[in-house]
Amino acid sequence: MTPYSFEGTPRQGFEVEAITTIPKRIKVRAPANLKDLDRVPIRRVPVAGRDDSFSLPSWQLDPPAGLKIQPLEPFRVEVKLTLRPAV
Repeated sequence: MTPYSFEGTPRQGFEVEAITTIPKRIKVRAPANLKDLDRVPIRRVPVAGRDDSFSLPSWQLDPPAGLKIQPLEPFRVEVKLTLRPAV
């Protein structure tokens, strides 16, 4: 499962190629009983109507319901959109 998801649809002819966080690994504070925590999803990235790549500073995590997981450092999300080849 990828921890990155988006909502909406880019402008016609474009597609989401990649969504990455900067830094790539984010240090978080999590409950002590979560020993094998490997990934926490980020909040959905809005791409509706976009036709260019963009960056979202100070984005947020989207932990599973009931879990208190907080980032210990600021991070941003980089979204790369590309022109979809004609079929």
